[in-house]
Amino acid sequence: MQEYYQLEWYWAYANYEKNMDLVRELFLHIANSVYQKTQFEKNGLKFDLSDKWEKIDYAKIINDTFGVDVLTVSEEEVLNILKKKNVKLPGLINRARLIDNLWKLIRKDVAGPAFLINQPKFISPLAKSVTGNENFTERFQVIVAGSELGNGYSELNDPFDQLERFKDQQNAREAGDEEAQMMDVDFVEMLEYGMPPTSGYGQSERIFWFLEGITGREGTLFPQLRKKIDDINIQIYGLKDPNIIKTPSKTRSKEKITINKKDALMLLNEHVKDEYQKLHAFMVANAMEAYAHKLHEDPDLWYITGLIHDLDYFNYPTEHPNREIEWLENWGYPEEMIHAITAHAHRTNSIEPLTPLANMLLAIDELAGFLYAYSLMRPDGFENMDGKSVKKKFKDKAFAKKIDRDDIIYGIEKSGVDFDEHVEFLISVFKKMGELKK
Repeated sequence: MQEYYQLEWYWAYANYEKNMDLVRELFLHIANSVYQKTQFEKNGLKFDLSDKWEKIDYAKIINDTFGVDVLTVSEEEVLNILKKKNVKLPGLINRARLIDNLWKLIRKDVAGPAFLINQPKFISPLAKSVTGNENFTERFQVIVAGSELGNGYSELNDPFDQLERFKDQQNAREAGDEEAQMMDVDFVEMLEYGMPPTSGYGQSERIFWFLEGITGREGTLFPQLRKKIDDINIQIYGLKDPNIIKTPSKTRSKEKITINKKDALMLLNEHVKDEYQKLHAFMVANAMEAYAHKLHEDPDLWYITGLIHDLDYFNYPTEHPNREIEWLENWGYPEEMIHAITAHAHRTNSIEPLTPLANMLLAIDELAGFLYAYSLMRPDGFENMDGKSVKKKFKDKAFAKKIDRDDIIYGIEKSGVDFDEHVEFLISVFKKMGELKK
């Protein structure tokens, strides 16, 4: 009993230092209990979870590597460094994102295990400041094999400070920064009742994908729940935006609309900034349209479904496709399209494809990515590609191993098409796409 009370007292006044001790113990427990080992390898980096976990100072390692002070360096200086490193910056560019990209250049080579500590307050708006130095925060992130796999910090328990930080983040979000933190009025209200010194930790689900060697789509367990703030709290805390989170539903009517390719293309350009993801969208769209003609289906519906099937993936990869489904429902898009896009992530949503549109999207989506990867290995791209060589490559599990082959086979079986004929048909479609030619 005495030991219990000592433990209770220890964690009742927890901070990020004590939290790091606990997290290290948790990782070791999982490694030993589930895998009976502590040594792993990922992305070509070997690490041992039983080693001493290094503490990496955010500002110091950036200064040591690039010779810049994160508190005083200008955005222009950081941008010049990133351009020299050929770093692409999709989305809104601001000071926090620019500087954090310097850290990401360093992170990719950190084998770990390690804790990243002392992040600036402008990057970590929700963490308590370091005592005696308001510029930095009591925050840590778990770094393993070049990835961030967990996030913890000493909780900010001052409601007035917390509300102001949320408002700053909300302003950034309304200015277009979709990675800025969302207003959490419930949390502020809770702080007003009082909270002792404590420390929180959020474990990335990626650690389980990471250790199990599975894809994110296979590893996502639950969809996001929709957040709603009541009118009383909107008035009390003087919020600018009653809906808190800006979604595309604000710009479109909830009444049924007539979909067209022009609107779909605008949506794609608005929400997807990665050039490969755009190319993939066009590949799937063209293949879907070609099949629609072949099967006497609606070619526009099939094309648009293919074009926007990954609309939310760029900004919300772990929520895909649930964020997009919410948008499509608000916009009044056809139920058949919504079902197809929901079902193409059937492992995440447990929704089986039930229509020709849904079946074919599943049959095309991953295979289009596989064929494109194969085309990059060939000097002539798709030009002289044939089904026989594709089938041979398909059996090589080491090639394009992130491609979900089971999904491809499942979609083909549901669509009732022959594998070889399906591959040849897609190759013929992609040959006609000029942007895919070498």
